[in-house]
Amino acid sequence: MLQATVLIPAFNEKNRIGTVLQPFLTLPWIQQIIVIDDGSTDNLGKFLVTNFPQIKLISQATNQGKTAAIQAGLNQVTTPWVLLFDADIWQFQTSELTLAWNQLKTHPQFDVLILQAISDPWYQRLGGFDILFSGERLIKTSVLKRFFKSHQPKNYELELVFNHWCFKTGIKLTTWPLAMKNHAKLQKWPWWQALPRSWSVYGQWLTPRGFFELVWQIFTLPKRL
Repeated sequence: MLQATVLIPAFNEKNRIGTVLQPFLTLPWIQQIIVIDDGSTDNLGKFLVTNFPQIKLISQATNQGKTAAIQAGLNQVTTPWVLLFDADIWQFQTSELTLAWNQLKTHPQFDVLILQAISDPWYQRLGGFDILFSGERLIKTSVLKRFFKSHQPKNYELELVFNHWCFKTGIKLTTWPLAMKNHAKLQKWPWWQALPRSWSVYGQWLTPRGFFELVWQIFTLPKRL
């Protein structure tokens, strides 16, 4: 049976990650769940070992960012598909995930399925941001490994750099709606920690080069899907 591995990079998500992990334990097409503890200081690793012994835990001594965490986990993946999933997602249904998985099984021409967060507020869906920046993606393992051989995006550049690479190399993408929500940074951290982290996500796209790339993808992506 065709199966997938879930990769979940996590930093100080002890209070939220259980909501993500529990549903995946019920899905027969998920062979393995890998959590990459990216230098957490909230005893995330101990929490996972105690409460979720079924998952594979990779611990990084220091916080190296989302991209580095995913690469560390990807080295341990043996299934043909990998599901990237953020550690702070909530209110999603496993039945909807299975529908997305079946979409790929019946349409083998696709290499990537981006899960579109249809529960996002309207302003986060303007310009297709709910697709462009979605961290929830089913990707052929061979495709993701090929991408990382030639690209080393920094932290939160991953999604847009990967999108561009897919356009350039002819990787076939599709989308699937998923009713899910993620915790805003101001919900997770005090404002003096949340604001710099928010800037690290969006500030890089306010440079002339980043802004041009973002606008280009806004107008290109709908035509590709």
